[in-house]
Formats: sequence, structure tokens, C-alpha cells
Amino acid sequence: MGKSIVNALKGPPPYAVAVERRDGSEVRIGPIEFAHVAEQMSHWFKIDARGSREGARGCAVTIVAYDENRVHLPLVPANADSVLGVIEDAVQGSDAPFPSLWDRLCAQHGHADAQKAWDTALMLMDGAQAEEEAEERDRKRREAREGVLRAGVLKVLVKHDAQLPEDALEGIMALVNSGRMESAGAS
Repeated sequence: MGKSIVNALKGPPPYAVAVERRDGSEVRIGPIEFAHVAEQMSHWFKIDARGSREGARGCAVTIVAYDENRVHLPLVPANADSVLGVIEDAVQGSDAPFPSLWDRLCAQHGHADAQKAWDTALMLMDGAQAEEEAEERDRKRREAREGVLRAGVLKVLVKHDAQLPEDALEGIMALVNSGRMESAGAS
């Protein structure tokens, strides 16, 4: 890698934390308005870089001036809505390369606050997934009932020798789906 790991604040705010990965790619996080936040994040990432985590080990971490012309990952508030918004993002989510969403949350807010936001987001995500599954089951039930109703109505129309039973069926189904069968004289 050849770059020494430095922790130097350069110039006035805003700052950014640059993480150079072992593969030579770089990710920047910012803008960071306060020096102590940049130092805290840098320190956290440096500890990870000295550890045994495969993606973090050997990364070079520096505090640099924020450059609006470069791509930066944003700071992440320690709340469930913010975590939910990016948890599945390939670039900055939970499965992203170091520093992932979890790494950034811990570096910004400390482990306890990061864990609280993370757990709440996962709980909400599980609830949202359960809600989506219930909606899918309801949709399938509605479609099955509609299929049975269509078959029955079509059978009656054909039995009574209706003109163009398929056209009549579409009209009847439109009334049923709109809830206006009573206004059409049926009950």
C-alpha cells in the first residue's frame, strides 16, 4: 500500500474521512463539520484496520478536506429510518465493503447507539416484510375468488344463451369490483 496511516486535520471544516482499501480503491465519508467527529471516526476505522476483519485489515485511514467534486458517503443518523433507507444499498449498506453502514454507524455514534438504531431498523424491516407477505396472500385470495366468480358468471351467461357472454362478463366484473352491483339492480 505504501501510504502511512495519518490522523491530521487539514484546514478548516468541513472534513472527510478517507479510507484506502487494500485493493487500492478509496471511499470518502463526509462532509464532517466537527473535528472531533472526524477524529472519532478515523480512530474507529484505524482500530478496524489493525484487526482481523478481512475487508478492514490493512486499510489506510486519513482525515482530509471535504472535496465537493468527489463522491462521499454521507454521515448516517443513528435512527431506524436512516438505517432502513440504506441497509440494502450495495455501495453503503450492510453488505457493502468496509466501511459498511454498520462500520459507519459505530464510528459516528459508538457501539451502543449504533446497536439500538440497527436493532430497531431490523425489527421494522421484519414487520414490513411480514406486512408485504400478508398483502401478497390477500392479493392471491382476491384473484382466486375473482376467478371462481368469473367462471360461475360465465357459466350462467352461456347457459342462458346470452349474446357475447365474455363482454357481459367484463361488464358484470367491473360492477362487482367497483362495489356498484346494488346500483345496477343486483343485490
